[in-house]
Amino acid sequence: MTNTGKERIKASIKKKITAYALVAFLSSALLIISQRPSIASLYAKSGHADFMQGFVVGMVIAIEIVCVYQISKYINALKDEKKLIRIYNELNDERLCQIESLSGKSAVEFTAIVLLILALIVSFISFEATIAFLAALTILFITKKSCSIYYTRTYSGE
Repeated sequence: MTNTGKERIKASIKKKITAYALVAFLSSALLIISQRPSIASLYAKSGHADFMQGFVVGMVIAIEIVCVYQISKYINALKDEKKLIRIYNELNDERLCQIESLSGKSAVEFTAIVLLILALIVSFISFEATIAFLAALTILFITKKSCSIYYTRTYSGE
């Protein structure tokens, strides 16, 4: 492998390290913000506030664990050329990319159907929950269409 190839791989891995570090920082900031008493006072019942604070703490811990693991894996790969090439090949394996593409397409369609069914069921119970499900569906469709437009323009030259 040429030096420019190695440098390109290292630059790609360094971008991933930076992205994971940014996610870890933002999730830590969310944790700090969520612990403020002014945030807890927004909930009508203290039980809801306690649940949401616990949920945020749990999610931040999970996100931090994943980020630290990925950062350490990529830093170790930068030190060892074999690991670096293996990780780069894993990230750019055409078969895995195709499998992820197909599974992602199915997952989005399945999620849209489930959200629509849940919105219909919940519509008899809570207007706010129905609106939340419909908002999630709207965001899902906007995201899917935006990604479709971006990748069509990127890879088809349109």
